[in-house]
Amino acid sequence: MAKPGDVQKSLRDKTGIHTGGPRFFDIFENGKPLVKLQKTLPPNKHNNKLFAELVALKLAIAASATEHTALGFGELVYDDTVTALAGFNGKKIKEIFAQASAAMTAKSGDANLYYQIVRKLNEAFAGPLDTVSFATATVLKGVKDLTEVPFLRIDEGAVIARITPVERKYADVPDVFELAQNYPNPFNPTTTIQFILPEDAIVTLKVYNILGQEVATLANKELFTEGMNEVEFDAGKLASGIYFYQLTAEGVGENAQKFSQVKKMVLMK
Repeated sequence: MAKPGDVQKSLRDKTGIHTGGPRFFDIFENGKPLVKLQKTLPPNKHNNKLFAELVALKLAIAASATEHTALGFGELVYDDTVTALAGFNGKKIKEIFAQASAAMTAKSGDANLYYQIVRKLNEAFAGPLDTVSFATATVLKGVKDLTEVPFLRIDEGAVIARITPVERKYADVPDVFELAQNYPNPFNPTTTIQFILPEDAIVTLKVYNILGQEVATLANKELFTEGMNEVEFDAGKLASGIYFYQLTAEGVGENAQKFSQVKKMVLMK
């Protein structure tokens, strides 16, 4: 997830938020193995509470290092009397995050334990948002003192991480919208539809039969991020034949562009 929009889309989609039991990166919701890097991982693709909590913890560590929240969050040390989580005692928050993140791909350890510790860390300073702004920066005010969190302590010898944000320029961002040919084509019963966006956009993607009747809605006014995106179409319940897929997109920037295109595909069972 390289951009803020990727994070937003990964945490919530039209089905809601992640509610699925904690697990490692094993399979997608359609049963296929999760074997390559994903730009986004929304609930309808991989519904996993552990993944969502890890994203939240990573954001909290980054917010601290960039001074959007109090410095030193990632360097706080976990120490508690909860027996089940004793294996994490003495470790910094950023070390626990790194261990849990590595376990997601290595599929090692106990996913439920990782979920318990990561969620506990996320909730340690949870509270209503309040901000103080200066210049172009936004700082979130703290809602709880460290002394109110008995299982976290300061490591006096720790080197506090600081990140200085730099403006990122994406040289690979395309100039125009593009709807690619689905692949494979012909297909049975699943195929992938790719499209390229020059900016973040609200997207609708629908499938029609040869009579012009709508047979599937793959995206309905959903936010997609700039660059390459892909959506999988499962036609397992449809008859063999020619189908058409239509992409409609409207950018969300100042000079928003609009785009609509239709392409043909063949389902061959």
